[in-house]
Amino acid sequence: MFDTRRKSLTTLLEEAVPVQSKSLLSPEERHRIQLETYQLDPIKATRLNERVKSPLADSPAHFDDSYDDSGKSKRSGVTPTFRVPRYRLLKLWRQILSILTVAGTVLVFLQDPAVSGSRIKGWNQWPQVSRTELSLRGQRRMSQRIRSKDGTSMIGDHSARFGVVKVNPDSSVHPIRLLIDDSERQWTEKVAKQSKTLKEAADEYHRRYKRSPPKGFEKWWAYVVEHNVPLPDEYDQIQRDLAPFYSVSPNKLNKRIEQASKSSGTFTLKVAGGNVESYHEYDSKIVESGEQRPQHQIELIQPIAHHLPDMTIVMSVSDTPQNMLSWHHRSELLNRDDQDDFFDDDKSSDGVNGFAWACPISSPLFNAARHKKKESKSGLHDLSAKSFVSDLREYMNICNHPELLEQHGLLIGKNPPMESPSPVFSLSKTALHADILGVPTEQWVEGGLVPAWKDRKNDKILWRGSNTAMHHDKTVSFENSQRLRLVNLTNYGGNGDLVTLSPNVGEQSLRDGATVAHWKGINEDQMDITFTGKPLQCDRNDGTCDKIARNYPFSNKRMGHDEAAQYKYVIDVDGNAWSARFNRLLTSGSLIMKATIMPEWYSDRIQPWVHFVPLKMDFTDLYDVVAFFRPSLTNPHAEDRLASRIASAGREWALTHWRREDMTAYMFRLYLEWARLIAEDRKSMDFVYNVDMESRRV
Repeated sequence: MFDTRRKSLTTLLEEAVPVQSKSLLSPEERHRIQLETYQLDPIKATRLNERVKSPLADSPAHFDDSYDDSGKSKRSGVTPTFRVPRYRLLKLWRQILSILTVAGTVLVFLQDPAVSGSRIKGWNQWPQVSRTELSLRGQRRMSQRIRSKDGTSMIGDHSARFGVVKVNPDSSVHPIRLLIDDSERQWTEKVAKQSKTLKEAADEYHRRYKRSPPKGFEKWWAYVVEHNVPLPDEYDQIQRDLAPFYSVSPNKLNKRIEQASKSSGTFTLKVAGGNVESYHEYDSKIVESGEQRPQHQIELIQPIAHHLPDMTIVMSVSDTPQNMLSWHHRSELLNRDDQDDFFDDDKSSDGVNGFAWACPISSPLFNAARHKKKESKSGLHDLSAKSFVSDLREYMNICNHPELLEQHGLLIGKNPPMESPSPVFSLSKTALHADILGVPTEQWVEGGLVPAWKDRKNDKILWRGSNTAMHHDKTVSFENSQRLRLVNLTNYGGNGDLVTLSPNVGEQSLRDGATVAHWKGINEDQMDITFTGKPLQCDRNDGTCDKIARNYPFSNKRMGHDEAAQYKYVIDVDGNAWSARFNRLLTSGSLIMKATIMPEWYSDRIQPWVHFVPLKMDFTDLYDVVAFFRPSLTNPHAEDRLASRIASAGREWALTHWRREDMTAYMFRLYLEWARLIAEDRKSMDFVYNVDMESRRV
């Protein structure tokens, strides 16, 4: 728990805490300062404003005519920069745009139409781009064609796009029923096609990633076989995280590791001769978890340390991710065909900041301000606006969901700079962050006995937690953060009516079977959601803490494990970063409804709608999800059987796929990959198959 007796962030900043003294602050104070100062320094920001407008500005940014619309220089050897043209150049600029329009149109027919699509898909959500880049208009035209042909899929007679299925009110089949059926099929197929032998695993690795596995792959495979680690092919997250580093030379990468190890916000693991040691620059007596997190990571890999090459690993001690790459920079890094010719990214800083720059120019986020829409209808009240998460990984792609910037505390008000790849492992990240994702172990449990579904006495929807997510003060829209919105929605959501879909419409359409009920009555009947303790991470001096205490319900009653285990339905929602309680909640045997934008190490190894129910971050689908699964006197046909099945599958998954051995297997494979990246001769660290290494999974 955070200590609310400490000074507020505003007080600390007003007292002008020296940089060198920040390490003396408590972890929550350091984290809060990091959250608020997660942007360019004022001097750099001032210079930047003179050079370019954010892509989220009301009007499009104009680029210097020496550079094409992607920001890449037309003259070789020139570092990309952006400038706002002076008025006297406007006429010339228009002439150049006309020429580029013609050239772009020609190039549209010469280039692969998949190059510039705004839809991000496949194991690598940051695909390679063509070396011959199209003009801005050419890319836009091409992306529009792709979106019209490939941007939408169908789930039954409901349309899906960017990981969200939009309800067709005229359909007679509930979309949740279709999502469950489709997800169960996907999960069955994924499990069935997993490699059974080392040779199969190596071949599948090469098929997916177009390179050989790392040296030591056979030792990792032996660990998988010995400990019956499931889904041995599903480690795509590692490739997503490490792909940009292949274009950075080992020499430069090791220099950056040395620099990062000296940071006050990191700890370093040193693997040498099969032993693992840790060291750090911060004062572990002051930094909460500053001693525990290094020790947890050592314990995680100690069983396999004797199989690891000597290496240095730098990990962030913070909850939150730090590193961002611009789309242009990432594309250049991923487009290196000759790995002997490394990319000198020190000389290619884009000099821009803001989440939109991490997205392709054709993406909804980059174009959010240029294509402002009228205030959309809410799925809480309007049948035609209802939607559900159909693909959680696609939904977490912020490039395609600009609305998430205003719904999650990690994103609200932040303006992160675009940097070079940082060799720092973090405990959490969004789809846009470039941090290397590790495995957090906080709140992990082995699981114990829990009540059977039919014996549980409480069918209300449970959530308890603190008001974490961001620093709360008058300078930010903290009311929009995910936890405050959830508590407000389910306690004081409104005095009007809610429209919910019927779980069993028969031959009726969803429109005809929809029910209307008073919002307040539904909350009183269904919801048991409140904050615990007192307001945290808020400014007392400007009255924010008092405002939160007045406007949101807080409970001082501590709920024990036995009492919580009586609830059938439980919500899990991100806090400052990832939700550390998800493992514990899954093992409880409750039906877990999870709202998140944070991909995790297991995201490719778990199936939404099979092991848990995904929620949108705006919670407009919450009441329809509850209506589908939770029976009541007014809703006797709800799918209690399906709710029980998902709850049971989630618990079984946590007990068989989220063991300590499974976490160790992930880090084992990740560190083998890392050892290859930092080796002076990377090719010497490739795995070579030998039949004598073979072993078979049961």
